[in-house]
Amino acid sequence: IYNGSVQYALSFVLHLKSLREAGELADIEFVIATSSEAIEFFRLEQYGFRVVANQDFDEIFDLGLSLAPLNAASQIQRLDRFCVRWVASLLDIIAIRSLPLLESDYSRRQVVLDSLNHADRIVAISQATVDDAARYYALGDDYRSRTSVLHLGVEHLAVSVPDAVFDADERFTPRQRNAVRAGGYVLASRGRLGGYR
Repeated sequence: IYNGSVQYALSFVLHLKSLREAGELADIEFVIATSSEAIEFFRLEQYGFRVVANQDFDEIFDLGLSLAPLNAASQIQRLDRFCVRWVASLLDIIAIRSLPLLESDYSRRQVVLDSLNHADRIVAISQATVDDAARYYALGDDYRSRTSVLHLGVEHLAVSVPDAVFDADERFTPRQRNAVRAGGYVLASRGRLGGYR
């Protein structure tokens, strides 16, 4: 599957690679664990981190980070088994409201709730997402105290600093780069199903 969640994860790994190349993460070991199909399809070795297929994975780590939202109980069990502490990503809660997605796995609602209740930390892409999940599940102060917002996986100030360096700079036209660096913009896109903002 190649979707927004996968692009988010790949962008994060690319960001880690750029930090490591700048010498900022020299003392930290990163290991990417995923399916062997994903390793091959996305050529994950190109990022310079150790890559391990799920079926070959058998180590204990200080910290685990789920770059995609958790949507299966086995994912939570895997993090509990291999990580002393773990962080869950919260991109949105659309998957627990979408009947076509729930038809294939109705337990998804409980899995998302369990991930929010049991993660040591939660990283959400927006305050609206934090608030949406809190309302939907009636989550309280403990949830909010463990949750941080990292807007769309990017440091908020990084997109408004005039000399900011973007991992995907070559994808932007000069006009787009200037707009992003200036800040205060609204992204409008036209997807397969029509326009949205």
